Amino acid sequence: MQRRSLRLSWIDFLVVAATSLTFAAAVYSQERRVPGPPTEEAVQAIATELGVTADDFRRAVVQVPPPPRGVRPSDAERAEHHRALAAALSVPVSRLNAVMEKYGPPPRF
Repeated sequence: MQRRSLRLSWIDFLVVAATSLTFAAAVYSQERRVPGPPTEEAVQAIATELGVTADDFRRAVVQVPPPPRGVRPSDAERAEHHRALAAALSVPVSRLNAVMEKYGPPPRF
């Protein structure tokens, strides 16, 4: 019985490296994907908990938009935004804060 020797060429190493890099890029991009707008179910659930209609909630968010992505507001700016959004919705700030804590954005990496 004759033994075969396993020899790899440089092309084999390139294929393995390219496959590994492609896999790593695909996994990395899925973890860093920017979340899209909330689903209709989420908007309805938030509006219901606040005691307003989904249309009223959407209008309030258009009137008082969140800070741009990548901008971290100070505590005072965040409090002012919550106050303005609560006023646009005609709900107490405490109720808005509780709902925002429950349905807040997912943690960022």
